[in-house]
Amino acid sequence: MAIWEAALRSPTCGSSRCSGEGIGLLPPGDPVPAGRGLYLAVEPEVLLLDEPFSAVDPLAAESLRTELVRLWHDNLATVHTLVMVTHSVDKAVYVASRVAVLSPRPAEVVADLKIAMSYPRNRKSPGFQKCLDQVYSYI
Repeated sequence: MAIWEAALRSPTCGSSRCSGEGIGLLPPGDPVPAGRGLYLAVEPEVLLLDEPFSAVDPLAAESLRTELVRLWHDNLATVHTLVMVTHSVDKAVYVASRVAVLSPRPAEVVADLKIAMSYPRNRKSPGFQKCLDQVYSYI
């Protein structure tokens, strides 16, 4: 059995949480801390994140977000693409190379912005603040 098959069948990553070969699904808030590693164990090329790490304390969430960006950016995981849903402009600008701003229902893309900043990102830099302002201008 392939590692991704074993991960998909485990109690912490059942079929309701992960689906499909090559795609990892991180449930809202990631309520199962022990299961976090399984999302990378399945070696996905695309990782779908819905409000990732919202169920953990803010310091742990920030640490996990930073580690996820490091793994992705430094090519230390098979993940080539992260798709993240968040209501936090700060988190989007910190993680993303592109930010899509959606309208209220029915959701339509009102802006597709490239975030041209190097990693790791400094939240206090003028460039980061400029990107935040640009995204907020579409909200």
